[in-house]
Amino acid sequence: MKLQMTFCAYATQARRLALALSLTVAGLFAFNGQAHAQTCSDNMDFGDPGSPRYLSGGSGSMAFRGFLTGNVFGRVRNGQLRDFDLRLDPDVNGPNGLRLMLVNYNASSSVIPPTFKCAPTANGAKITITRVPTARQYFHRESTSSRGYADVEITFESVGPGRIVVHYRHSSFSRADTTPPRPYNGRIVNAVPQAGARLTITNR
Repeated sequence: MKLQMTFCAYATQARRLALALSLTVAGLFAFNGQAHAQTCSDNMDFGDPGSPRYLSGGSGSMAFRGFLTGNVFGRVRNGQLRDFDLRLDPDVNGPNGLRLMLVNYNASSSVIPPTFKCAPTANGAKITITRVPTARQYFHRESTSSRGYADVEITFESVGPGRIVVHYRHSSFSRADTTPPRPYNGRIVNAVPQAGARLTITNR
């Protein structure tokens, strides 16, 4: 009888422990889902923390493969893209000595705005910025730069680091030069943040 009561007590304690553990796990999942939620809104900031490392790769041709340092920041107000800054600095130069890719857009009456779209995905959201008119390519040991247009896709994941894909199209050179560098037209990166860094959306 005493043995049976002891067994029942242990069984009850085990059930309580299992219930507490399941509630704790459920709470953690709920917290993480809320903390990492990636949703579009008419007023939001988006980007990465500091200057994280990225790894660019995948099938097909692209300018930067391997590791690079990246920076991206954007600001949306009333559904319109107001500011967008992107910097891609590879560890190893790309074709023709391509050493740096910049996109710096600020809304003004003198600049044709790019097409901006933010749409939900199964695991977060994707921002597409098409034909940004203020993209630049810089080359090793060259004083002349390429000016052109960039198409940018930024994927934000509720569970995962996200991804940046950039395409470029040359338009003109920064100055006249008898031997200007050859710009790289096409995909620049297919890059994923590393070491715990994440691309995030912050609703305002």
